[in-house]
Amino acid sequence: MRRQVLFVGLICVAFLVNAQEEKTIDLDEVTIQASSIIRKKDRQLIFPSKDQMQRSMDGLDLTRRMSLPRLWVDPNTKSISMANGNVQLRINGVLASSLEVAALSPEDIKRVEYHDNPGLRYGEGIDIVLDYITIKRTSGGNLGVDLSHQLNTFWMADYIYGKYNRGRSEFSLSSFANGHRYKEAWQDRTEIFHTPDGTFQRTQEGIPGRDYEMYWTTTANYNYTKDDDYFLNAKLNFYYYDYPHNYSSALLRNSESKMTTDLIDNNKSLNTRPSLDLYYFRKLPRKQSLAVNVVGTYSNTDSRHTYREELESIPLTDIYTKVDGKRYSVIGEGIYEKELETGRISAGLKHTQAYTDNVYSGSGDYTTHMTESESYMYAQYVGTWKKLVYNVGLGASRNYLSQENSGSYNRWYFRPQVTLTYTINEVLSARYRYTLRNVNPSLSELSNVEQWIDSLQVRRGNPGLSPFLYHNNAVEFHVNTAKVKAGFTFSYQYQPRMVMEETLYDVSRGLFIRTYDNQRSFHRFTPELYLNYSPFGDYLRMNISGGLNHFQSNGNSYSHTYTDPFYVISLNSDVKNFNFNLLIYKRSYSFSGETSREADRFNRLGIGYRIGKVQLSASFSTQFTSSARYRSKNHSAIAPYVTDQRFGDIYPGFEIGFSYHLDFGRKYKSVDRKLYNSDNESGILNSRK
Repeated sequence: MRRQVLFVGLICVAFLVNAQEEKTIDLDEVTIQASSIIRKKDRQLIFPSKDQMQRSMDGLDLTRRMSLPRLWVDPNTKSISMANGNVQLRINGVLASSLEVAALSPEDIKRVEYHDNPGLRYGEGIDIVLDYITIKRTSGGNLGVDLSHQLNTFWMADYIYGKYNRGRSEFSLSSFANGHRYKEAWQDRTEIFHTPDGTFQRTQEGIPGRDYEMYWTTTANYNYTKDDDYFLNAKLNFYYYDYPHNYSSALLRNSESKMTTDLIDNNKSLNTRPSLDLYYFRKLPRKQSLAVNVVGTYSNTDSRHTYREELESIPLTDIYTKVDGKRYSVIGEGIYEKELETGRISAGLKHTQAYTDNVYSGSGDYTTHMTESESYMYAQYVGTWKKLVYNVGLGASRNYLSQENSGSYNRWYFRPQVTLTYTINEVLSARYRYTLRNVNPSLSELSNVEQWIDSLQVRRGNPGLSPFLYHNNAVEFHVNTAKVKAGFTFSYQYQPRMVMEETLYDVSRGLFIRTYDNQRSFHRFTPELYLNYSPFGDYLRMNISGGLNHFQSNGNSYSHTYTDPFYVISLNSDVKNFNFNLLIYKRSYSFSGETSREADRFNRLGIGYRIGKVQLSASFSTQFTSSARYRSKNHSAIAPYVTDQRFGDIYPGFEIGFSYHLDFGRKYKSVDRKLYNSDNESGILNSRK
């Protein structure tokens, strides 16, 4: 694995000489490069070529051909992602999904605004923002369908959308369904328990069973635009998630008793979440603007867990948990911006108010009622001094949480952000950035609830948890030319008193307690390289990124280190109406507290053929093991475990796809939306292994 990462670095260095040969034109605060890139103070404006637009089927297809730094596009899952980080997508400033990008006509996309250093208004934990600026229609519209299915098992991702324009109004409706029905899903688990009376091992040998999952979302959207003066957007979303069969049957062996028992571990959940999103933008005199966003969300969750151990059909352990959860929230935000001769100033105010009620019944009866609120205000200034671009922001937040019968907390925090970008020459630049923010414990971690996991373990929330600080430092070097985009980043994250897991043993009950506490500290060191190279235009595009995550987790009673390489190698080629693509992917794994979580690695080879407004595709996927594996490994001193969730009918995978896009109508310029908010919290403490 380290060789692949080193290979990325050698290729980046090899093309630096080539990068120096590209020409640029300076225009005051911007630089126009031969690759149709305009550099602003805080972002890049990237313009697709005429050839790229003509070859592309939709907005997602165009994004793949534009070969944006550090990003890769998966046509099967219709996603845009990074090997190590989070991407936020927007259309005219409005937060959007990759599906909404796929619904765009390539001819409608004027440019893509690439933010690799997002400001405070884009939220927390975002590494790159892509904002698609489009030409808006005054009449006509579009219709489209995008279908993907796997042949060797039941897996589907189907999307249908439509849009109609009349004058200043635009109406759109879209629906997406994604799901699977695997018949060969099982879980293997090995646990070691250290008690005062001795040590024993328990082994779970999984028996293949069913795993069904369905996700469905529908969005109705209305826009009203008057020139560039004001913009009104109303969006009604409905989210539906059904996991009726997360079924695990196994043989359970205990080294202490030498018996083999039958195990049934079944989880099911259903979540519905309607939301209403209202947004208003107004342009003011003297290069000023004001934007207001209000989002109301209701979430309803029904979760059930059954755990049963039997010996010759006689129950030894029988655990049943049912959780009914409801959450109501309102998020309001306003942002003010003013363009100055020397830069741009922005200021914002955001408030979140939420109420969460969860009722636990079955093997343990609990009721939780939580009230939470967060007020956040910030100001940010972007300016230049000679070759230096500086971006300075300062925020302050008030966090309040009250849990019935468990107390409350009310705290203030400062949240500064500083970015310094220095242009070394026409193609080389260096950057330093620092961010400080506070992180609140999740509602499930704060719940005053105890849930049975199995006959030996329970999971317990901790209402005494406190928010903690998150420091992020990064040094970056970038090369940017028409054919070569390469760079190196070294980042360091430090989180003192981070909320992480811990495992205790209750002697009086003879149980292992898996709970949470504010631990000593958490560190992550990440060197990362990327290279995007297009030596022959669309005939060959090569996107490579990779690096290492080194974690250091210091608990109150433990200390662990974990090092994990990650990489993505993507090759794309267009020859007449054919497209060929190859993907080699090893995503970054996660590590926190005492647990690492790994996902499967895979290779994919695909081919596509376009006939007018229709595109047909086929792909073959394989990976490095005989079955898809998702591993969790816990390093507790008293109760470590290794869990492998496996799926035997995913690989090798054969997928086929069909896309059709019909486009008609005139166009006019749209207004960029500045804000978007959403609430995906449920607050439910999970009893699953």
